[in-house]
Amino acid sequence: MPQWAKIKQNRNLTLTNDMDSLLLANLLKHLFGYEINHFYSFNKFATLDQSDKRLSIGADLALNKGYTFCNHLVMPSSNGFKNPDSVNLNNALNISNEQYFKKYNLSSLVTAWSLYDIPLPKTEEGMMTLLCIDSAYMGWRNPKYQYIMAEWLERLEMTELIDLLTKYSQSDFNDFKFAHELDTGIVLRNNGQLAFNPTGKNPYAFSGLNLEWIGEHLGFPVELPEGEFTVIGGFDTQEIEARQLNKQMLDNTFSMAFTYRNQISLSTFKEKRGA
Repeated sequence: MPQWAKIKQNRNLTLTNDMDSLLLANLLKHLFGYEINHFYSFNKFATLDQSDKRLSIGADLALNKGYTFCNHLVMPSSNGFKNPDSVNLNNALNISNEQYFKKYNLSSLVTAWSLYDIPLPKTEEGMMTLLCIDSAYMGWRNPKYQYIMAEWLERLEMTELIDLLTKYSQSDFNDFKFAHELDTGIVLRNNGQLAFNPTGKNPYAFSGLNLEWIGEHLGFPVELPEGEFTVIGGFDTQEIEARQLNKQMLDNTFSMAFTYRNQISLSTFKEKRGA
């Protein structure tokens, strides 16, 4: 893993549009004091305090360049492109599109949890929350591939989570995730305020997240940044086949990740290049 991640940096954080990013950002704030100053939503980049000129650290963001935490698959081939400053287990083990089904299948939050040797939550609810972020528990749904998730949890020294995966059914995890709104997204409103946004997959009416409850079970405070964000840059987004990727695309790409086998999602620069 990149050594910068173990040393406190004079930087702020860039938040993205889901709970993995929010919880990771709050964990990094708890550990290092980092504050969220930017928000990235694939097609736009917004800043809270434009007077803060420090570089940023991405929170669950597949940056092509710069410091970031990421759980996405980004390498087209085992000797292909990767960001050397990304805290990404797929990159660390050279897992590429060629080994698509062996990719890391937990969250960026869990990556940081292991990297910083944080004890697992004391409550079962806290451990289930870790498994529900990015719907990681779904990596256990097919018995044929359960060994892949077990191998990852062994690498991360989190084998206690295997006990929960065998104790509860996929339906139990689904119910838990939806009951606590853990699939909720984050959007930037027209007034510059961040807000939670239900994905539409939850069968229950959206009642708002209980961030205090989540924080109590994970062991650190969780909050959504307040204040008015200003959009300072835009991106064009596109889906391409892996074989179409070329150096010109890479040079003009802010964020890139495989969304399916052989299919890449790109955000390319359109206006200012943000932080």
